[in-house]
Amino acid sequence: MIFCLSCFGFEAGDGSIDNPYQIATSEDLLSIGSDPNLLDKHFILESDIDLDPNLPGGKVFSHAIIDANFTGCFNGNGHTIQNLEINSSEDYVGIFGFIGSKGVVENLIVENVQIYCTGSDIGSITGKNWGTVRNCHVTGIVYGKSGVGGLVGTNGSYVPIRSSSYTQLTSTYLAEEIYEGIISACSANIIVNGVETEYPTTSLGCLAGVNSGGMILNSKSSGIVNGDNYIGGITGMHRKGLIANSYSESRVQGISWVGGLIGYSFDNIMLCYSTGLVTGDKYSGGLIGQSFGYSYLSYWDVQAIGLDFSSSGRGKTTEQMRNIKTFKGWGYENVWTIDNGNDYPRLAWENAPGNLIIDTIPEYAGGIGDVNDPYQIRTAEQLFALGYCWPDFNNNFILMQDIDFNDIDPNIVASIGVPAFPYSGIFDGNNNSISNFKYYNNSENYVGIFGCIGLNSVVKNISILNADIKGYNNTGILAGSNQGLIQNCFVSGCVDGYNYVGGLAGYNEENAVINLCSSDVDVNGTSNVGGLIGRNYKATITMSDSFAIVTANSELAGGLAGSNYGNIERCFSNGLIRCNFGAGGLVGSNVTYVSFPGTGIICDSYSNVIVEGEKYAGGLTGYHRGSVSRSYSTGMVSGIKSSGGLIGYRDTAEGLYPASIEDCYWDIQTSGLETSEGGVGLTTTQMKNQESFVNWDFSEIWDIAENQTYPFLRR
Repeated sequence: MIFCLSCFGFEAGDGSIDNPYQIATSEDLLSIGSDPNLLDKHFILESDIDLDPNLPGGKVFSHAIIDANFTGCFNGNGHTIQNLEINSSEDYVGIFGFIGSKGVVENLIVENVQIYCTGSDIGSITGKNWGTVRNCHVTGIVYGKSGVGGLVGTNGSYVPIRSSSYTQLTSTYLAEEIYEGIISACSANIIVNGVETEYPTTSLGCLAGVNSGGMILNSKSSGIVNGDNYIGGITGMHRKGLIANSYSESRVQGISWVGGLIGYSFDNIMLCYSTGLVTGDKYSGGLIGQSFGYSYLSYWDVQAIGLDFSSSGRGKTTEQMRNIKTFKGWGYENVWTIDNGNDYPRLAWENAPGNLIIDTIPEYAGGIGDVNDPYQIRTAEQLFALGYCWPDFNNNFILMQDIDFNDIDPNIVASIGVPAFPYSGIFDGNNNSISNFKYYNNSENYVGIFGCIGLNSVVKNISILNADIKGYNNTGILAGSNQGLIQNCFVSGCVDGYNYVGGLAGYNEENAVINLCSSDVDVNGTSNVGGLIGRNYKATITMSDSFAIVTANSELAGGLAGSNYGNIERCFSNGLIRCNFGAGGLVGSNVTYVSFPGTGIICDSYSNVIVEGEKYAGGLTGYHRGSVSRSYSTGMVSGIKSSGGLIGYRDTAEGLYPASIEDCYWDIQTSGLETSEGGVGLTTTQMKNQESFVNWDFSEIWDIAENQTYPFLRR
């Protein structure tokens, strides 16, 4: 079928990028969705459009105005669409039903929108955005059931995104990976309400109901958002992606998972704040109601919001929130301004009174930051400054001398590297030490000297002495999580967290390696708590050891690792373990899955740990569903159910791996137990005799002082 300009009825233009179709009337606007051949074309609004249903020819819409997948470009040209009214029972409702991955809607003002919808994915601009919405501003009221936002219903598609180096936050790209769904330089001064149904309303936000793999950048929200669960000022649910350089003044009301900025968050926010009143019954927070992600240099006003708790971020007084000193690290992109002492920070595009917040790269002791000439660090102040300088997270550093953090306030320390921008260089401790490093923020995730060590990154040759760390999930002295290589590092001190808590690192992620590392620590948490690593997931720990007192209030504690879904080779542990469920001298839980063969492996390792548990307590592993070979344990084991000298509980359920145990032993005298779900029990005398250890390599891996010592590892 052949179409012509007159068929579409536009005043001018041919739909190309250089000559877009000109939209001047409501009829022009409605015609965009009239034919699929128009949906990838370019349009520009040439005048304001009033969609008041009370005007001649006006109507209340029952679905999105452009009820299709729009992949073209709609340039509002600074004009206004006003008085749009939609009453619908459908999903994906707004001016646009969908904006596709190549679609762009920009420079548009939507005033006095009124949308009442009993469906999901509802927003003034679009119900679902996989493209780009920028420089758009909305006012009015929006009702919906779930995924309801003042601007966008659901932003982005739920796809895994991982960055490995620094790039500008204003970019559409992070380390060559595309975020689908961009909201940039937008605002919503709007009321967002949940409709009354038999089910709770979920995922409501003044800007977006859900952020699911997209980015929200340089944007603001104000108004009121009111619903049941997952309610936030910017977005109710932040599943995946990045929210940065944004703020909310919205008043937020809900029942559960209610936050001034985000109700429920699984991923990263950076350089954000909230100031609006928050009211909720369960999981309510000044910045985030509940977070499993990370908030970097992000704050909430404890006085204005009325809450002194958030599941991430840091609370500040109103005076502090109006002080430029609070916002160190916010001035690398000329995004923020502040009228110092008089107002909160504002986005530069708002043209509010005040001056730009400007930061400069720290002055290091030498070097240029590349591999051959790394930046030199000689003082605690220089290392402290790096935590606030995220543009330097991909550079290389070398520690030139021992440094002491004793004079640094632990309440203002920032970790180096975050999941969205992990540390992506080489940090060489040069066999020097960092003493008295302290970090106190027990509502924050990814806590340590390094928040997140990225892919292909290296941290090596460093000792951290007498550290004191208080975090939440993914917490460790050296790193919250590791995606790269940690080598020849030692840590000592105390660590307190919630889940994935370790002396060295909280989480050792897929393909990461920890080699030749040691810890002397006291570690406390709720689950996945280990003397060296909280959780080892499809990753490797080799030739490493721990001396630790480990306490897990709930489950999975180990002298070396709380849980192992990877490989542990030539490692050992000493100390004391206390845990209710899954306590092991080396690991609390050792597991492989049918879908992940080659994981859950322990070989050539041992533990000499006192293990105190209730269910699934073992001298080497508490719960075992993997593979263990050529290993032993000697520590005392006490438990109520499923306790063993070597293995507490061996899971051989149908369909799982056979939970193999080969050439493994335990000391029946020192353990106090003559039974184990696997392994061979020996007397102390037999345990000090080389001949007892069948198929062990005593030439390359193991050594023993015959009749004097247990086997020990060669290094």
